[in-house]
Amino acid sequence: MRVLSWQRGLQGVTSVFALGILVLSPGTTRAQAVCGNGMREGGEPVGCVGDCDGGGSVTVDEIVTMVNAALTGGTGGCTAGDADGSGSITVDEIVTAVNNALNGCPAGGAGTVAEDCDNGGLCVGGANAGTACTSEAQCMGDGACFGGPSNLRGCLSDGNCPNGVCRKCRPYGGDGCSATCTFETNRTYTLVPGMIGADQMSIDMGTSGAVVFGPFLTVPLALSGTQVLTMGETINGQAPVVLKVDGVDLDRIPVAEIACACVRGAEARTCGGTLFDVAGVQSANCTPGFDDIESCPTDKACAPVHGPGNTGSGFISCGHAGFDVDYTQDCNGTPGAPPFDPVITVTEATGTPAADDGSGLFILTSAIGTVVGRCTGTTADYGPDREFCTPDDPVSNRGAPNSIPFTTATAAATVLNPGNFEGDVLSPAPVSGSPFTCGAEGTSPTVSGANIAGGFTSCDQPTVDDIAVPVNFAAQ
Repeated sequence: MRVLSWQRGLQGVTSVFALGILVLSPGTTRAQAVCGNGMREGGEPVGCVGDCDGGGSVTVDEIVTMVNAALTGGTGGCTAGDADGSGSITVDEIVTAVNNALNGCPAGGAGTVAEDCDNGGLCVGGANAGTACTSEAQCMGDGACFGGPSNLRGCLSDGNCPNGVCRKCRPYGGDGCSATCTFETNRTYTLVPGMIGADQMSIDMGTSGAVVFGPFLTVPLALSGTQVLTMGETINGQAPVVLKVDGVDLDRIPVAEIACACVRGAEARTCGGTLFDVAGVQSANCTPGFDDIESCPTDKACAPVHGPGNTGSGFISCGHAGFDVDYTQDCNGTPGAPPFDPVITVTEATGTPAADDGSGLFILTSAIGTVVGRCTGTTADYGPDREFCTPDDPVSNRGAPNSIPFTTATAAATVLNPGNFEGDVLSPAPVSGSPFTCGAEGTSPTVSGANIAGGFTSCDQPTVDDIAVPVNFAAQ
């Protein structure tokens, strides 16, 4: 069972602007956040957007006032229409007011502000997983946890999602609008290039790398390159993050002169769009473009786990100690017997962080492909360009998508019964991360000096057998 979550939904009306005339089209819909009628948690109260006279509702006359103000500049005397306090009325604010006119003003009050944006959500967990949605009622089957340590796991109710919520209509970031309805900022996470230790069996602290621990060998792998973290704004001390597939640019990894490895991002897709189902069983992989994909049953459609075009997702929490992660797998000491599924546990870390320390907990999906020999060759394994880790590599050498938890706290990877030795344990020392830096509410965290740590296991691998692999991505 893997353990690792957030929320939103929608209602609305299509609005068309032409020559200063606002045309309302009954029966059509515009995406509105599940977090509530154009409002999201956090900040100072703004009342009801569009309620110019404070009467508790929005009228057509008030909407016309806002439209005229948008065309001529200023607020037209309707300060309630200027939800973000910018001194002018925007199209988004008018659309929010239209929604309030049609559906009534939200409860709102202290602690709510107008949304920056809202691109809707996707159904998750059922037969129509992956289809656009604007409300929970549009989605079939189970949901998925949103936020908290069980993020992306299948759920039936909020009770399945500690510190999170269960949603069938789930929001995703990566398109300019985050999962919490705030504008997004791209932060380039440039790795501190890995340095192999003097013992030739470790990676120097503060640099990026992975170490492959097996029953018979230990191989350090230095990592370099960049990853782009697409962040929403910090609201109530939390900022959502996604990593886009095209934002992952890690350099290929020569392993002495015996092999070459390539880490690629992958738009992870599973049956239902979850990492695990409600019972904790790993969701079947249906990611196109890779080997070993499975067909989905009729009640669990193939859908993106992190959202379209994304290879990872998670949250940064400010002033929080973060979460420790343990990734353990029983490789089964009986010769010829299949390994058991990994078990991932996430627990609260200890300590008293500074208020601007941002603890991160993410799920990153990547595919690690390998080729025997150098990174340049003439066989079909390298593709027509004769270079490994380029887009023309054959599918058979791209590996399979694997979703791994990463944290700014501590991560451990353990193999039970490695190498067909019943009772043995392969447990390298845990690796530790470092926090992001949080700024003021309404801004996104910065990445300089951060370090996200993770670990994974794999059983019955050619040459190396059963392995435990701790990983550090240290940012410059």
